[in-house]
Amino acid sequence: MKTHKLSIGLVVVTIFAASQTAFAQVYGQGYQNLINTFMTNKIWELTLNHPKSSGQRGSGKATSDPLPNYGNVIDGTAVTPEQVRRASQFKPTGTRLALGEYVEALGGTWTAQEKAETKERLAEFLNKFDVKTATLGYPNDIPLALVTQVIVNTAVYYDRPVLSNAEILETRNSLAIELTRRGAFDKATDQQKQGIYEFSLMDAGLLQYFYEKAKNEKDAEELKMCKVVAKDRLKRFGIEVQ
Repeated sequence: MKTHKLSIGLVVVTIFAASQTAFAQVYGQGYQNLINTFMTNKIWELTLNHPKSSGQRGSGKATSDPLPNYGNVIDGTAVTPEQVRRASQFKPTGTRLALGEYVEALGGTWTAQEKAETKERLAEFLNKFDVKTATLGYPNDIPLALVTQVIVNTAVYYDRPVLSNAEILETRNSLAIELTRRGAFDKATDQQKQGIYEFSLMDAGLLQYFYEKAKNEKDAEELKMCKVVAKDRLKRFGIEVQ
């Protein structure tokens, strides 16, 4: 993929602009409502700092029950695994809803070939994620997509490996419960859910690509820009980093 002249900073500016304009008209309002829910209720703080039943955080050990004990996790309000599943997952349309719009938002600086290559790369990333999460038992799952985005941004900002699958799913479960309790997806259609899912994953996938590319090329300036982007995105989710 010939992206030597492109900067992650440019990518972020164009994608952010698109999320506030054309993307917002179709999927972005639901996405913005979700961001507002994070910011208002400090859901990430509750999720990332929640004590697990084992007493350990980030142990990397999978549990026999794919979801935590809701009676222990939720203060005063119980939700069932089925409620969490219905709120968190969506019925896909069978085609990508946000991919073409996302790539077109990259703007005139990108050539037609670069856009085509980027679209192909992002489509491959989405397809692999779909296969992997279906295998894990979490198909078409918004909380898992959101957790993936936060974990990728955190890994980029701190320059460290991403969490294990067990830790990712543990965090996803806590987030899914909190979002279900607060009705974050109550008014969202399957189409809106799919748009949020794809947008979150493409943001993560593109940042990870530029980060790995900059590391391989030992491009200190691009690595610095990747960290700036990661910090800004985490802040949008209500997560402050030093």
